[in-house]
This record gives sequence, structure tokens and C-alpha cells, in this order.
Amino acid sequence: MPFPAVHITVIALAAGTGGLFAQRIRRAARVMCAAAGAKNAYAEIYLVGDAMMEKNVLAFPADPRFPRPDIPGKVLGEMYLNPGYIKKHGQNLAHMLSHGLLHLLGYTHERARDTMRMERMEKMLCAKVVHIFET
Repeated sequence: MPFPAVHITVIALAAGTGGLFAQRIRRAARVMCAAAGAKNAYAEIYLVGDAMMEKNVLAFPADPRFPRPDIPGKVLGEMYLNPGYIKKHGQNLAHMLSHGLLHLLGYTHERARDTMRMERMEKMLCAKVVHIFET
């Protein structure tokens, strides 16, 4: 049976990224995906530290040649988010989350018009989740 909207699994691999923090990431990701029009989809978000990745966010869209029969609906892919790196470099967590999710949804920034389209979407998605990160 397909997911009613978007199912997000958050895997906390870095210290301090579990519990309420992981729940907020999951909730924000679901809101963002729904606002971007995703339906019946699944994504995995790994919360990592510098020991695993010294970047803010990496997204790996699912390869359609490798189906996941264990997952109902469309598999969007995997995202690796490093909250410590993002904080240390003064970046916005919601912005980096939206950026990664948009890549999973097929957005790119290869051309100037793609970049502008993606940036508009990022702003819109971040506005939808401000309340989640303020509490």
C-alpha cells in the first residue's frame, strides 16, 4: 500500500542528533516534500558528523534501475545532513534540508535558470517550516 504523502526515515548517526532533533528534521522534511508536490514517496535522511562527512549536505537520488520492492511508493533516495558542520559554518539547517530534498526530487543547479528555480523553491519550503525549528 503506497504512503499517503511522503514517508521520511531519519537515522541519527552523530551525537546529539537523535530524539527531538531527529523528530523535527523528519517533520520538516515531510512538510517540505508535501509542499513541493511529492506524493507516495519515501526518503532516508542520515544525520552525520564530521567523522563521516565534512560537508553540509549530500543527496543521492534513487537509481530507478535498482527497485526497492520492500518500499511502497516511489523511493526518492538518501540524504546525508551534517548539522554540526552547518552550525559551525553559520549555515541555515532548514535551507540545507530543503536543498538536499530538492535534489532528491530532481532539482538541479547546473544552469542559471535551474539555480533560480531551485532557490525560489528553497525559500518557499523554508518558510513552511520556520515554526518547526523555532520551538
